[in-house]
Amino acid sequence: MRLVLIFPLVIFVTACASQYIPSGEVDAQRMASIKSTCLVTTSRADQTEKTTAVTPEMTSLVAQRLRYHGLKVRIFQPVDGITLDLSDCETITTYSVKASWDIVSYVAGGSISIANQTGEVISSVDYKESEVSLTKLGGNKAKMDALVDAVLGK
Repeated sequence: MRLVLIFPLVIFVTACASQYIPSGEVDAQRMASIKSTCLVTTSRADQTEKTTAVTPEMTSLVAQRLRYHGLKVRIFQPVDGITLDLSDCETITTYSVKASWDIVSYVAGGSISIANQTGEVISSVDYKESEVSLTKLGGNKAKMDALVDAVLGK
């Protein structure tokens, strides 16, 4: 009888987990050879109110995790009308974060990609938080760390 009651609960909790979905195969060996990246943040003009949460805090969290894995990181903040010179970047990392509201604001999803100088995406991962996830109100650091780890194949 206990098993009959516990089994649906286990299935429900499992279905409510966060998902980190690679957009293709992550080549961990290739990612390990990268020594540096330029982290390009989203300009304010590209953000829509209440849907993106690319903030200095999020940028800092992404940069810290990239550095944790041994990458040298330079941060670029686009300014409308000015083209960024990324020609001396080994790779270019971009990310976006979707915010949602449920008692408090929380990270509901996001994506991160790393491209080479020609713009070819060499690794990309999307993150989606389930609406009924037991961890959705958890800290941003853990979510961003997991997103960066996934894109690096760690």
